[in-house]
Amino acid sequence: MRNPARIYRIVNLFARLWQMQPDSRFFQLIEWVNEMAKESFKKDDLFFVEDDDLKIFLDNLIKQQENKKQ
Repeated sequence: MRNPARIYRIVNLFARLWQMQPDSRFFQLIEWVNEMAKESFKKDDLFFVEDDDLKIFLDNLIKQQENKKQ
Protein backbone atom coordinates (compact mmCIF):
# COMPACT_ATOMS: atom_id res chain seq x y z
CA MET A 1 0.00 0.00 0.00
CA ARG A 2 1.21 3.48 -0.84
CA ASN A 3 1.95 5.84 2.01
CA PRO A 4 -1.12 8.08 2.52
CA ALA A 5 1.13 10.87 3.83
CA ARG A 6 2.24 11.46 0.24
CA ILE A 7 -1.19 12.98 -0.47
CA TYR A 8 -0.67 15.94 1.85
CA ARG A 9 2.93 16.43 0.76
CA ILE A 10 1.88 16.79 -2.87
CA VAL A 11 -1.31 18.77 -2.24
CA ASN A 12 0.66 21.19 -0.05
CA LEU A 13 3.13 21.74 -2.89
CA PHE A 14 0.24 22.59 -5.20
CA ALA A 15 -1.04 25.00 -2.54
CA ARG A 16 2.36 26.72 -2.39
CA LEU A 17 2.40 27.10 -6.15
CA TRP A 18 -1.14 28.49 -6.14
CA GLN A 19 -0.21 31.01 -3.45
CA MET A 20 2.55 32.21 -5.76
CA GLN A 21 -0.08 32.77 -8.47
CA PRO A 22 -3.20 33.78 -6.52
CA ASP A 23 -4.92 35.28 -9.57
CA SER A 24 -4.97 31.89 -11.27
CA ARG A 25 -8.03 29.73 -11.11
CA PHE A 26 -7.51 26.14 -9.92
CA PHE A 27 -7.65 24.47 -13.32
CA GLN A 28 -5.41 27.14 -14.82
CA LEU A 29 -2.84 26.15 -12.21
CA ILE A 30 -3.34 22.44 -12.90
CA GLU A 31 -3.05 22.94 -16.67
CA TRP A 32 0.10 25.05 -16.27
CA VAL A 33 1.71 22.40 -14.03
CA ASN A 34 0.56 19.68 -16.43
CA GLU A 35 2.23 21.36 -19.41
CA MET A 36 5.43 21.99 -17.45
CA ALA A 37 5.47 18.37 -16.24
CA LYS A 38 4.95 16.97 -19.73
CA GLU A 39 7.96 18.95 -20.88
CA SER A 40 10.07 17.94 -17.89
CA PHE A 41 9.18 14.23 -17.99
CA LYS A 42 9.23 14.21 -21.80
CA LYS A 43 5.86 12.43 -21.84
CA ASP A 44 2.47 13.36 -23.25
CA ASP A 45 0.71 11.10 -20.77
CA LEU A 46 1.60 11.58 -17.11
CA PHE A 47 -0.64 8.76 -15.87
CA PHE A 48 2.28 6.57 -14.83
CA VAL A 49 4.47 9.24 -13.23
CA GLU A 50 5.25 8.14 -9.68
CA ASP A 51 4.28 10.42 -6.81
CA ASP A 52 7.88 10.64 -5.59
CA ASP A 53 8.93 11.88 -9.02
CA LEU A 54 6.06 14.38 -9.07
CA LYS A 55 7.11 15.67 -5.64
CA ILE A 56 10.66 16.26 -6.86
CA PHE A 57 9.32 18.03 -9.95
CA LEU A 58 7.02 20.26 -7.87
CA ASP A 59 9.83 21.08 -5.40
CA ASN A 60 11.99 22.17 -8.33
CA LEU A 61 9.16 24.15 -9.92
CA ILE A 62 8.61 26.03 -6.65
CA LYS A 63 12.33 26.83 -6.45
CA GLN A 64 12.27 28.13 -10.03
CA GLN A 65 9.29 30.37 -9.27
CA GLU A 66 10.94 31.68 -6.08
CA ASN A 67 14.11 32.49 -8.02
CA LYS A 68 12.08 34.41 -10.62
CA LYS A 69 10.66 36.65 -7.90
CA GLN A 70 14.12 37.59 -6.62
